[in-house]
Amino acid sequence: TAYSLFVQVANLFDRRYQNFAIVGANFFNGPNRSFGLFHDVPPAAEQFRGPGAPRAFVAGVEYRF
Repeated sequence: TAYSLFVQVANLFDRRYQNFAIVGANFFNGPNRSFGLFHDVPPAAEQFRGPGAPRAFVAGVEYRF
């Protein structure tokens, strides 16, 4: 049998970052962000980004037998 303690911290300093970016076609560039093709507006090439992970703290005890 064994006990183990663990701690995991994600984004300790609450750093703001993006984790992915590509150039893609945005079809929702019409009036009020509507579907542009309904208004004869061609798709716009834009960058899409996903925000980084928020701050998280995890701690626990594990017991194996």
